Order: sequence, then structure tokens, then C-alpha cells
Amino acid sequence: MLKKMIISMIIFPLVLLFTSTCWAEEIPFGNITGPNDVIDKFFIGRTLDPIEGVWAQDPEKVMAIVKSTVLFPDQPQSHNYYMIRIKGSGKKGLGPWFDRTEYDFCFKEGKAIYKLLSPNLLEKTYDVNSWPFNEIFVRVYPGR
Repeated sequence: MLKKMIISMIIFPLVLLFTSTCWAEEIPFGNITGPNDVIDKFFIGRTLDPIEGVWAQDPEKVMAIVKSTVLFPDQPQSHNYYMIRIKGSGKKGLGPWFDRTEYDFCFKEGKAIYKLLSPNLLEKTYDVNSWPFNEIFVRVYPGR
């Protein structure tokens, strides 16, 4: 009995050590490394909703907004859109979700409101400790 236990204690860590799934880090959405990867994978060949596309606050803060039915076609949808972080603070990959409001140009994400000011400008407004903050994003893709 003791012999079986010792063998199991030796074999189990070795199995974990040599299996790649044990150490594999999930790559969000199949190796998306930049805006072109998102464009090729989610936008080419279809008509986009007004909020969908690649948006940038500056060259180091870039995100994409994609319809949830495109990202997860075989799953029931509880939200309308998702953000994919391409560059910027935080981990790359799937970010927060967005829901439509009663207005065609306004979208809600938690406490933040995203408002299309024009086809190429997106404003994010949110409160942090009762201080309102605004961020402006410019559309990178599709160009209009």
C-alpha cells in the first residue's frame, strides 16, 4: 500500500509537469495582437452597427467594439456588444459588455455611458467618487 502511494506521489506531479494544459495561458480570441487582427476576424464582409469598429483614444489606448452575436454566435446573448482591448492598460482581450439604451446613439456599460457624438466620435462618461470623467475615442475602422 505504501509502495503504491509513493509511486502515485511521484507520477502525479510528473504528469502535471509534462501536460501542456496545466501551464497553458489562454490566448483571448485566437492570437489577436492588433487592430488588423480584429478587423480581419470580426468586421470584414459584413455590415457593422454604428457603434461597432475600432476606436482609439490615443495610439496606446485602442479598443474594438463587436456585436455579441458575432463573438459568441452559438450562445444565448445577455448583452448587445463587447469591448476587446487591443492596446492600453489592463489585459488584452475581452473587456466589458455594452447594452443599448432607448436611444440609438447611447450605450451603457455598468456606470459608464458611451455616446456616439458623430459617426467618428465616441464619448465615454462615468463617475468616480462623484467626479464625472469624460474620454473621447476616435474611430479608426471603418473610416467614414
